[in-house]
Formats: sequence, structure tokens, C-alpha cells
Amino acid sequence: MKKKKRLLFLTVGSTSAGNHLVVRILMLMGCIGNDGALPDGVQREFDLWAQGYSDEVPLYDKVVWWKVVAYQGIFEDLSGYKRRLEENGYEVKTIYVMRNWTTMIKSARYRHPRRKELEVAFDKALEENIHVLKHISLMQPLFIMNTSMLFEYPQLVIDRLERFTGLKFPKEGYDKIRMETDSKWGK
Repeated sequence: MKKKKRLLFLTVGSTSAGNHLVVRILMLMGCIGNDGALPDGVQREFDLWAQGYSDEVPLYDKVVWWKVVAYQGIFEDLSGYKRRLEENGYEVKTIYVMRNWTTMIKSARYRHPRRKELEVAFDKALEENIHVLKHISLMQPLFIMNTSMLFEYPQLVIDRLERFTGLKFPKEGYDKIRMETDSKWGK
């Protein structure tokens, strides 16, 4: 009998694209992970491994790990992470997180002190998304998650995410996501 691979969803996107939101959704669908709101060992374990501080690959059956493309100004080898995870027994599915650029840049300017100027925020978003696009062809299978569209057509987006992941989104999840994000993202 063939051994079942561990499943890992790697979410990648630029600053303020909605990476934490997508992680929350996947956690509601049964993955373990950390959405950035609470301290959690899972995200830290993968980050330490990715940065070379640990040779031990964290072992979980169904996990979501997020990577903001240029976290603290470091452009990481996203496709290299995927390859190394696969070599260590994971089936890796990539989710490219994107958002309407106007709202993404507004959010980045509001949340990140070094991006207060419009030109800086725009240039950083462009640079980060180009970095992701350089790696995407090596990161199949791939799902593109537009978090702006999630609020306009939640059933459609979640339906497609369920197809991609093979996981089910709980009915009560819509209310949890909507209530939590209305104040932050607006209606």
C-alpha cells in the first residue's frame, strides 16, 4: 500500500493581499496553521526550517503555511521551499493570494510605516508580485485566490477553493469570516 503524503497549502502573496485571511479560511477547513493573530508554533517551526535555523522539517498531516513575499525586506526562494517540502514527503499545493490593488495599497499604507507614501507602496507591491510571478510556474498545482472577489462572490470563490483543496468549508465559516473582516476590509 502506498503511503499517503502529508498535505501542505503554501499561501504566497504580497503585503496586505489577504494572506492571513486565506489561512483563517483553510484553518476553518481543517488545516492546522497560524493566521498571524495568535502566537503559534506551527508557523514558527516552518519559518525556522525555511530560514535554515532548523534541519527538522515539521511533520503534520494537513497544514497551511503562509509566506508574505518580502517579509522584512527579504525576497525568499518560494519555489525552493516547495521543492524541499516535496522532497520531505509533502504534497504541496500553492495558493497565490491577491487583492484589488487599490485596496491592497491603501491597506499597506495604513498598516506599514515604511509604505506611507503612495509611490513607495505601489512600487513595493509591484516588486513583490513580480517576485511571486517568477516562481509561480514552478509551484504547480496552483490556485489564485482573489480576496477582493471573495466578498463579492463568496460562494463561487469558496466552491473553487474546495475543489482545489479537496476540503470542505463549514457553513458557519461564512459568518465567521464576514464578521471578522467587515470592519477591517469594508463591505
